[in-house]
Amino acid sequence: MGLRKFFRKKAHSTDDGEAATTKNTNVIADEAPDIPLGLDVLVEGVDPVVDIVAIHGLNGHREKTWTAGNQVNWLRDANMLSSIIPNTRIMSWGYDANTHSTKELSAMYLYDHVQNLVSDLSLYRRSDKTNIRPIIFVAHSLGGIVLKSALIHSDSMRSGHLYHYRSIKTSIYGIIFMGTSY
Repeated sequence: MGLRKFFRKKAHSTDDGEAATTKNTNVIADEAPDIPLGLDVLVEGVDPVVDIVAIHGLNGHREKTWTAGNQVNWLRDANMLSSIIPNTRIMSWGYDANTHSTKELSAMYLYDHVQNLVSDLSLYRRSDKTNIRPIIFVAHSLGGIVLKSALIHSDSMRSGHLYHYRSIKTSIYGIIFMGTSY
C-alpha cells in the first residue's frame, strides 16, 4: 500500500449545497472506496485437478467484473462454471486498476501489479502444495497485459530464492484473453 494512502483525498460538502471541497489529503486507506485486492478463492471444487484464475481489466473489480446485471457471478455461482467443471478450483485476483475516479486513482505501476500477481498466486499454491497443478487464466483487458508481463516475470525466475515463482509459468495449460490488446 505504501504511498497510496497519501494520494487519497476525502471530499467534504456543506449543508448549504456548496460544492464539495478537499480538506484532508492524508486520509487513511480504510476510508477509501472498497477495492478488493489479491487472490480470492471463489470455488474450492470437488477434488480439483486444475485452477482457473480470473484477472479483471481496466477500472475492473475482483467480483463485479464477473457479475451480471442479475447479480449472478458466473465464476462463483453454483449453477454456472463450477456445475460444468466441478473438479476445478476457481479464483479471482484483484488489483487497483482505477484510472477514472474523482476520489482515488491507482498509484501503482504495471510492474507492481505483475509482482503482486506472481507472488500472491505462487505463495497460495505453494502453501497448499498445489504449485504443480495446471492453471487456466481468464484475463480481461488490462488484466491480459498484467498476465503477459507476469508470465515473463515468472519465467525469469530460474534460480535463487524466488525460483518457486517459475511454477506459475510452467503450470499454464491455457489462457483466455478477452478484449486484451497486443
